[in-house]
Amino acid sequence: MTPKPYRITITDLRKPVVWLRRLFALATLVFLPISIGVYVGSSAMQWAGFVFGILFAIAIANQDKSFATKQEAIAHIESLED
Repeated sequence: MTPKPYRITITDLRKPVVWLRRLFALATLVFLPISIGVYVGSSAMQWAGFVFGILFAIAIANQDKSFATKQEAIAHIESLED
């Protein structure tokens, strides 16, 4: 059995680009369908916006499950090399 490959993601949260991208995605997937649904009187479109919002929240919650300091990350990467 082959070992499972590791995926290491480095995210710099000091830059606002990450949060702006998430905010734009939230606005696009949630507020736009709800707004269009309200404008045209379509409850299905409003529900679609709600469902997209729930899916977006789940995706964001499961995206980064653990945070580590720089030293912990280096130690983890070195342990993978063994």
